[in-house]
Amino acid sequence: MGAGETAPKRPLTAEDLLRIRVPGDPRISPDGQKAIFTVRGIDSDKNTYRSHLWLVDLAGGRPARRFTHGEVSDATPRWSPDGRQIAFVRTVEGESQIWLIPTDGGEGRPWTRLPEGKPGEPVWSPESDRIAFTFRPTDPALTKKAKKERETSKKSTPARHLTRLHYRLDGYGWLDCRQHLWLGAVDGDEVIQITDGDTDDDSPTWAPDGNTLAFLSNRGEDPERTPQAVDLWLVDTTGSGFPTTEFSRVPTPVGGKSSCVWSPDGQWIAYVGVETDEDPWFPRHGRLYVVSPAGGEPRCLSAHFDRGIGTLVLSDSLAAASQERAEWTPDSRSLRFVAGDRGNVELFQVSLEGEAPTRLGQGPGAVVDFSSSAGTSVAICAGPTEIGDLYRLESGKPPARLSEVNADLVAEVALAEPEEVWLTAPDGSPVQTWLLKPAGFDPKARYPAILSIHGGPHLQYGNVFFHELQWFAARGYVVAYCNPRGSANLSEEQLRSTAGAWGDTDLPDFLTVVDYLVGLPFVDAERLGVCGGSYGGFSTLWAVGHTNRFRCAIADRSVSNLVSWNGHTDVPMEPDGYYRGNAWDQPESLQKYSPITYLANCVTPLLLVHSEGDWRCPIGQSQEVFTMLKRLGRCRVELVWYPPETSHGLSRGGPPDLRLDRLNRYLTWFDEYLSPERKNN
Repeated sequence: MGAGETAPKRPLTAEDLLRIRVPGDPRISPDGQKAIFTVRGIDSDKNTYRSHLWLVDLAGGRPARRFTHGEVSDATPRWSPDGRQIAFVRTVEGESQIWLIPTDGGEGRPWTRLPEGKPGEPVWSPESDRIAFTFRPTDPALTKKAKKERETSKKSTPARHLTRLHYRLDGYGWLDCRQHLWLGAVDGDEVIQITDGDTDDDSPTWAPDGNTLAFLSNRGEDPERTPQAVDLWLVDTTGSGFPTTEFSRVPTPVGGKSSCVWSPDGQWIAYVGVETDEDPWFPRHGRLYVVSPAGGEPRCLSAHFDRGIGTLVLSDSLAAASQERAEWTPDSRSLRFVAGDRGNVELFQVSLEGEAPTRLGQGPGAVVDFSSSAGTSVAICAGPTEIGDLYRLESGKPPARLSEVNADLVAEVALAEPEEVWLTAPDGSPVQTWLLKPAGFDPKARYPAILSIHGGPHLQYGNVFFHELQWFAARGYVVAYCNPRGSANLSEEQLRSTAGAWGDTDLPDFLTVVDYLVGLPFVDAERLGVCGGSYGGFSTLWAVGHTNRFRCAIADRSVSNLVSWNGHTDVPMEPDGYYRGNAWDQPESLQKYSPITYLANCVTPLLLVHSEGDWRCPIGQSQEVFTMLKRLGRCRVELVWYPPETSHGLSRGGPPDLRLDRLNRYLTWFDEYLSPERKNN
């Protein structure tokens, strides 16, 4: 290689997953001069994840650099209003506490000494003298200490006594104890619980005078039966007698709510929500509201903005945090938020007058998370061939990169640039689709193709880096992925179009993509595979029960039987809600839209992939399919059963070695059926 020449880039590998660094949760300092953010990576030797805080000077000079170190996971960094300290949640060997670290450097120190449980993000008081946070303790009988004592004494794990419908949450854990608000003085050594009651409290935000906290909670007579009755509440932080159940309610319309935030001038509280009492499974675009803390009619600032606030773009290589939140500008006249549109997620600003939101972010890609100051915003942004970094976003200017946490990997590997195409289903519905061509693409060759179906269903694929899909292309496959009707990339009407009718309504969209693929001169129509996880697993099962167009299929963490699934999932649907009827005396609709009802027709070789620790789509859903198809004997079916330490999110955040194992099993299955030598077998 001559002087000045660069080495050719190599194809992406499965093992490159272990090198990906995932940035997230940026926050600008109060003076607007610096930003703190997190970077998560994989410790291959320990088969675990580490997350540290990184710091960057916004005025230039020093590049982004690691601010914390060690075998820890640091998250949710928050600047004190005086700019002197950063509070964050640190997890060491499974124990989480809130820590403080000086912003000019020095050693961090643990601020809380909470019992085992899960603390939420620290929320500083305006005077920087107190911190509020949410905390859910672990049932004392089920802590690690109690478990160790039982092991020593040879006693069994105690039974769980369940009394509530929502008793566990996938990827989070058991909800044995309620989540409430806690509070402590920064210079003190004690924190106290300030709210109580048989309900969960969330999203604390301080009034500018520091005397009151607003928060969200469903405190109705029967929250289990009225899940949308989330209210905005105020609690006086200057009183005594904590914990208390004495609060004042700020009237708001019935509907789900998230992320309330007080305006700097104290006149308004903003929140993201919906106005409805229907089954929470029914999708609606989250909208931005403001209400006076003194009461009055809330105003929707995004009523004429038909996109969802906080919409995510699915990926296996981005920070998986919902951004259903907004930030005030310092003058209290506008709010900033992110919203999804046609596979992108961009930063917007809307004024209190409710004028049409203006875009602050530019170009294709996704704003994964953001933070704003008076004149600028910083954001974690990702693109189809950019894994993710911190950028400065300013209206009218191109994004300015502030970090390069994956520079070494991106410089080394060749990535496929997706080609976007809008297809039209038989009834005229648009189907946003992307195509990845294989590494070393030869237009005269004929390649096998894989259709990948996203989960949700009310989420979206988009213009972001996706390791798994890039790896398929690197291994010689044409890869197609799309946003069928019901995805979150278009209007609310389109979003709701598949509610209560998965399969019937959306299979034509997937087959439209298949028709497009087989019409391409470089795709071999006899070598088509399909795969998907969660709703994508459901759709894969539905497809192989209704068509023989695929040579093989992989259904990952799927739903197969809506009748049984609704009794096992951590997010059960309401009777006569998203689906008509119920599982006990009106199961007809649930049976009609269950893939297992049609899988006797399946002759497609099928690999089932599932995690025993999946509480969203419990593993019994794959067991039912496996048992049925084994009994029928009409097609080859195999089940890959991952252990209890995995969850519904195995492909995004499961144990690193099992994520690699899953990827390799996918390709082994596809290679067996779609490689050229299998074409005529």
